Amino acid sequence: MVLGLVLGAVVGLVVGPPVAFLVAWKLSQPTVDAWRLVPVVVVAVDILPGAPLTMEVISQRSVPVRFASTAYVKPDSVSAVVDGRVTTPLEAGAPLSWWMVEDPRNTPAAEVPVPRRCGARARSIADDSTTREVWRVIDALERQDTGSRR
Repeated sequence: MVLGLVLGAVVGLVVGPPVAFLVAWKLSQPTVDAWRLVPVVVVAVDILPGAPLTMEVISQRSVPVRFASTAYVKPDSVSAVVDGRVTTPLEAGAPLSWWMVEDPRNTPAAEVPVPRRCGARARSIADDSTTREVWRVIDALERQDTGSRR
């Protein structure tokens, strides 16, 4: 009986730590992989919609793979978005997604939407006799808008 206890203790002390280490290492791998860093393209300065995207206004940052979406532009694909126009306001440090940049070289002229005048849209929504005050404000805004475009 003593021999069995001694043999069990020796085997437990020799085999136990390596097995425990391997089990702990295997269980931690998904966590380690999730925090592995990958590079993405970010905006270096604040950008307004319609501004051209140049190499001077973009940068590169590493983010954990668990937060890196496939929609983010990777540094090896940056040439596809350079010289495109930004479609949304972007703050400095924000990762650049493909949908945030419009490439005019790949957009046919027929597909570019033409914005409707404010008055035409508002009048189509509010088309009853109680909206005379709204129409007066719309007319004033349109006069102001046409004056600023000259």
